[in-house]
Formats: sequence, C-alpha cells, structure tokens
Amino acid sequence: VEAGAAPDDRVMSIDASGTLYWTGHGGVVLVNDPLETIEEVARAYDIRWLVLNRADTVEAMAPILDGGPRPPWMGPPVASRPAHQLPDAEPLPPGALGVGLYPVCLEAADARCAEAPQ
Repeated sequence: VEAGAAPDDRVMSIDASGTLYWTGHGGVVLVNDPLETIEEVARAYDIRWLVLNRADTVEAMAPILDGGPRPPWMGPPVASRPAHQLPDAEPLPPGALGVGLYPVCLEAADARCAEAPQ
C-alpha cells in the first residue's frame, strides 16, 4: 500500500505464494525466460508490480539489480534494499540492490514508470 498498490494489484515474484501470504496480493511466478516472455506473462495476467530478489532471481532480471537498463515496461524501484557484499564473491557494482519492488507499466498512460526529471 505504501508504494501505491491497489488491493487488487497483481504481483510477479519468484515466490508468488509467499507474496500472497505476506501482502495479500495475488500474482504469478517470475518465469525463467527472456525479457520478452516475461513481458508477455505480465500482460497475460495484468501484473502491476515486480519483486526482484538477488538471492533468488532469473537470469534475465539479474542485471537490473546491478543497475543495468530496465525494459520500457518496468519503472524504477519504489522500494529497495542494497545488496550485501559476500566474502569471496565477485565485487558488486556500486548501488547494486539485494531486493527491489518495481512498477510494471503495460500502458503508456501509466505514470508509475516515468523517470524523474534530472
């Protein structure tokens, strides 16, 4: 609700049942497919939000948590936690996220995905 989610907004996450349990928002599992297929699933199920978790994500979404480009249908995170550097792991880029909540905007009129002016 703090992010502006309506009670009936659907969420895509790696753990759809856990998301439903903790938030009351139904949705679908984040599919382990290319971005184009993820968008198709989001459209088919009218997804409004996407939860990404570095500890358990799909290959196509991993670069986004490192600050890489997002597809046009995905806005900037409205809530996030920074990633924690693990010992003996590859260094993380500055600003890397551990968890992020992103709006999914499948219509051009959805202002949630508009970038803030710089």
